[in-house]
Formats: sequence, structure tokens, C-alpha cells
Amino acid sequence: MIIKQGKIRVAGVSNYDLSHVQYVVETTQIASNQFPYNVLNRSIKQDQIPYSLAKNISFITYSPMEIGLLTGKYFKEDKLRKNNHYHNYF
Repeated sequence: MIIKQGKIRVAGVSNYDLSHVQYVVETTQIASNQFPYNVLNRSIKQDQIPYSLAKNISFITYSPMEIGLLTGKYFKEDKLRKNNHYHNYF
């Protein structure tokens, strides 16, 4: 691995689900995991955050406004536009 070769000091992952993080942790120590977290998407509270805390892995969240959905810019006349992929939230 490039950590052992001295090319990088630490490694991190992004958008790994818990099973993938567990697999990686078996072979190397990771410093961080990055995933989306906001009012509509809080699923990481169930498993990712507790596991990260237990294994001393930092968690970095992104998309606090759910890529603009929570700003209201995708709504017109109080309805979500038909061609928007956010319909799966409602």
C-alpha cells in the first residue's frame, strides 16, 4: 500500500457503506470517511457514525442543503418540478 511506501501519510474514503469501511479497516487504518448528511438523509447516524467513533475514524459530511433542495430553489408554486430527482424523498 502507498502508506507503507511513504507516498502518503494517511488515507480516507468517500461514500463507502459500513461493510466496505469494515473491509478496508481489516487491511489498513483510514483517517476519514466522507458521506452526505442533512435533514432528509440521516441514515449514517445508525451505523456509520458509531463505527467511526469506535475505530477513531473522522467523518466528514457534505451536502447539508441536499444539493440545493432545502434552499427551496427547486420548488415552483409549492410543488417540486416534475423532472427533479428529489421526488423519491416525498
